[in-house]
Amino acid sequence: MILWKAVFYNNRTNQLKGYATLLSGLIRRDLRAKYAGSYLGLLWSVMYPGVLFGIYYFVCKIVFRLELKNPSYGYAEYLFSGLWPWIVFADVVSRCSRLFIDNTSMIKKTVFPLDFLVFSAIGSAIVELCLGLVVFLVYLIFRGGLDYAGAVFIRIPVLLLALIFFSLITCGIGIFVATISIFLKDLQQLVPVILNIWFYGTPIIYSAEMVPARFKFIFDCNPFYYVIDTFRWFFLGRREVVPMLWGVFFIAVVVVCFSSHRIYRDLKKDFASFV
Repeated sequence: MILWKAVFYNNRTNQLKGYATLLSGLIRRDLRAKYAGSYLGLLWSVMYPGVLFGIYYFVCKIVFRLELKNPSYGYAEYLFSGLWPWIVFADVVSRCSRLFIDNTSMIKKTVFPLDFLVFSAIGSAIVELCLGLVVFLVYLIFRGGLDYAGAVFIRIPVLLLALIFFSLITCGIGIFVATISIFLKDLQQLVPVILNIWFYGTPIIYSAEMVPARFKFIFDCNPFYYVIDTFRWFFLGRREVVPMLWGVFFIAVVVVCFSSHRIYRDLKKDFASFV
């Protein structure tokens, strides 16, 4: 009995090590392929969102003159802390809509865990997300001084929670989109439309306080609002979401994540017939 347990746990450990090695290799390959041939490489993951940030800041702050009710930080900090996670999330979901279709050779010719393609896309996205968040954090510490550095150090568990929440929702939606796009090719054209509507239905370029009360239910039903609210809680010390609602949506996102993976496992046997 003891020998059987030792063999079982040893095989389990080797299997997990194999998965970790495979995933890390796919993440490195994904990052290299994404920026292959470019001179700036990974820095493009900072520059592109930076340009979008400048555009939105000019339009919303300079042209429309949006003002926040909380004077402890400016509109630029509020915008950046929500815009950066959204850009990374939208990029992953868009890529997932054609991820399996672009790798038909793996579906037809090799025995390969296709869900790891989604995991690698999420892993490379988290690398890009963390790179931008580090730059933003350095700016905030430089602006806020030691007092801010001490306050943000205490909230490090909140950042870990935000990254977990981000990973779960991205994984759940990414696997679902990648799976369904095999059978519904129109989903590739539909995803950008849905993401565009979703973006403006999320308080990223504006505050939830600016929206009339009768439309607040839109935010209450928007899972990414809770993700962004967690990032803002870490960086700005600000919370808009009721903690109980946050907990309910966190559990709901976990359920969606596992459900989408179950759908993938049930349908993957038919992939070869539709690609």
